[in-house]
Amino acid sequence: MAGLYLASQSPRRTELLTQVGIDHTVVSSTYEESNEGYDNPIEMVKAQALGKAR
Repeated sequence: MAGLYLASQSPRRTELLTQVGIDHTVVSSTYEESNEGYDNPIEMVKAQALGKAR
């Protein structure tokens, strides 16, 4: 079982996690990111992270 689920298929992110020894599993997400409708960038990032995780 992975220590981290990476909801990104970015080869660079996978490479970085591997280099620092973090066990992870890449999972694909069908979530469509949108920057519209958010006044607060922190809330936008939280919403996008939760959307990808579902």
